[in-house]
Amino acid sequence: MKGVRRSIHFLTGVATLGRIAFDNARSFFPEHDWQLYVMTDKEVCRTYSSTAVPDILISFLNPYIVERDRLEMLGNNAVNVHPAPPAYPGRDPHHFSFYHGHYSAGATLHVMAATVDSGPILDHVEVPVDPGLGVTAMIKLSEHLALGILLKNLAALICGSAHPSGAQWTVANKRSRRDFIEMCQIDPSLPKEEVDRRIRSFYHPEYFNKIYCLIHGHKFTYQPDE
Repeated sequence: MKGVRRSIHFLTGVATLGRIAFDNARSFFPEHDWQLYVMTDKEVCRTYSSTAVPDILISFLNPYIVERDRLEMLGNNAVNVHPAPPAYPGRDPHHFSFYHGHYSAGATLHVMAATVDSGPILDHVEVPVDPGLGVTAMIKLSEHLALGILLKNLAALICGSAHPSGAQWTVANKRSRRDFIEMCQIDPSLPKEEVDRRIRSFYHPEYFNKIYCLIHGHKFTYQPDE
């Protein structure tokens, strides 16, 4: 809608790339009213639901689940960039993708729905990754692909001309944070091959949740060799 000033809420987390994405998006369309919300701030999360509903809501590397009534008011004007291909919706997609041998980085732009990672897909990108680089490299590449797909579609999102691409989510692969935590617990009876596979797939040095095992009520956390 050329010439119409639109209010745009940009929801993200603490990752530096979130701020980079916001600054780039705002610089391309400075005529609109951009507001940045860092949704890892507890106070911001507590008060966000009381802010006025914007014309457009963009969620980028954002951990916060937006309320159903707000999404219903926004309709197709609430979009999220999921930093993984449509084959892996839900939380921690890269880890489960790597565990299953699906060595791909990607990003999926979709309309937000009350159920996480279920709305119509507007665009997606997927590129193969050498498994020898590890899951951390897959995560980093996916995040940069997320930035690319957002900027590629930004004009269409703002003017309301973005439409579903026809791509579908692979619902069977959808996982929750609980699923991730369960995979991080190593049973000492597991074979060596499975333990090694889980460490390769689910260990991340920056995560609070670590690979661990419980022995007689004591918790032992995995620490890689220096």
